[in-house]
Amino acid sequence: TDGHAAAATICDALKGAPFSSCHSIVDYYYCPYECPEGFTYKAAAAIPSPTCLIKTPEQEGTVRGCFCPSGKYLQDGVCVVSSECKCLYEGSFYDNGATIEKPSECETCFCGNAGVLT
Repeated sequence: TDGHAAAATICDALKGAPFSSCHSIVDYYYCPYECPEGFTYKAAAAIPSPTCLIKTPEQEGTVRGCFCPSGKYLQDGVCVVSSECKCLYEGSFYDNGATIEKPSECETCFCGNAGVLT
């Protein structure tokens, strides 16, 4: 069997009745969450998590769960590298390469890599 299947079998056994007094320990240390594709389990990750809008947030604590891998940022529920971050302008997100007309300011802006609006 592969390692993941073996770990799932061990977790199922540890979560059985004979080990009921240890379930919180088993869940925390030995049987981490099943994470969606593109996310990784961390037993103690800094929160808030880095996002495309705030790439280096001030840490307020730690929590266990599913997070973007190191070097990726959360955007629209998906982990992306910095260069794929979108631009935010007046509450709307724009893809890289998009132009944004600002008629009230008589200018056109460009959404560049990493969500940089110029």
